[in-house]
Amino acid sequence: MAIALSVAFTPTPLAAGEKVVIEATRQVSPGISFLPRSEYKQVFTGAAASASPANILSAYNALFGALIANQKIFVRAWSVGANGIASSPINSTVIVT
Repeated sequence: MAIALSVAFTPTPLAAGEKVVIEATRQVSPGISFLPRSEYKQVFTGAAASASPANILSAYNALFGALIANQKIFVRAWSVGANGIASSPINSTVIVT
């Protein structure tokens, strides 16, 4: 099975001049339910009008190392318009399988 780590977002593609920004945390125990803002690191910024999903595996591995089974990753994403105004972030988690 191929290893993958991607983030799906809508609308896809984004509007002209709009970019998606994705941050993630290090891998933690699946029992952890909250990490502070200081734990998030920017791993991906999409090109203007990019399409979903964003493949963040290589960027994540470069920043945090290889994925470990049964660990939790916190992810948040938001869009930034051509005028520089950012949307509210959307937060999610994933358990590595």
